[in-house]
Amino acid sequence: MSNYPNDPNQPGGNGEQPNDGSGYPQYGQPQYGNPPQEGQQPGGPQYGAPHDGSQYGAQSYGAPQYGAQPYGAPQYGAPQPGSPYGGVMPQEHQRGTLILVLGILSLVCCGLFTGIPAIIMGRQAMQEIDASGGAIGGRGKVKAGFICGIIGTAWTVVVVIIRLAAH
Repeated sequence: MSNYPNDPNQPGGNGEQPNDGSGYPQYGQPQYGNPPQEGQQPGGPQYGAPHDGSQYGAQSYGAPQYGAQPYGAPQYGAPQPGSPYGGVMPQEHQRGTLILVLGILSLVCCGLFTGIPAIIMGRQAMQEIDASGGAIGGRGKVKAGFICGIIGTAWTVVVVIIRLAAH
């Protein structure tokens, strides 16, 4: 039992329901809200039916919200046809994938042989991307290859020093 007066979900409130003693609403009876008014179907207004806007300060369905754009007006930042994120996608740097592969190979097996080219080419590619003013993308891929090249080269140098010191 609820402690709230006129609780529509409890027997004795506005939504009086037959009770068989179980405490649960009967099958086929309205369970929530006020009982249907004359000329109204049980269960409240149907989907798409006009709404008077009285419940919880809601506006009616057809009323435009404050500051809303009218239909057909262009939205700020709206996606342009043919691009998924609202603008022209920049073309990736042509050597971005090569730099990333060289950097990863320097970590895995080739060390100095691929690490140094990844560092040199990665620095050049990042300078080209920065100078393009956003026309060329792929900075993340190039930077990842550049960093992997640095780590692979440094790791190779450390291993060589340790081996030379051990002899």
